[in-house]
Amino acid sequence: MGGSKSDNLARQLVGPGAEHPDVRWILAAQAALVVGIAALLPAVGYSHLLIAYAVGALLISFNFTVLARLIPQLIFLQSGAVFSLLFSFYLRLFFTGAVLFFAIYFVELSAIGLLLGLSTILASFVAWGGRFFVSYKQKEA
Repeated sequence: MGGSKSDNLARQLVGPGAEHPDVRWILAAQAALVVGIAALLPAVGYSHLLIAYAVGALLISFNFTVLARLIPQLIFLQSGAVFSLLFSFYLRLFFTGAVLFFAIYFVELSAIGLLLGLSTILASFVAWGGRFFVSYKQKEA
């Protein structure tokens, strides 16, 4: 199975647990989007948002990566899957909230930069949905 460079990058970023090609595509799109926006911010004069953006992007990438690894494992778990999923969700929610609180309150990072970084996963999902829709329409025709 000779995958593309983006598939190889996604496999290295996620490791085991994200064998599904759509998950790998979303992760590769996420990584490309994060790097692209990080290069664009200083070029358009918003370099002061770069650290806050990086924190938000790393935080959301971490959350999605943990979820991508956890869900396939829980599918085959006979008992305790709901508890494990809820525990993981609330643990990640607490961690995310604590990091955001620390970043905004103590470090005084820009909330706009943090939101821009956090929104990269949403943009990756929208791109994936568009890709899925276009390929579905092409199969229909």
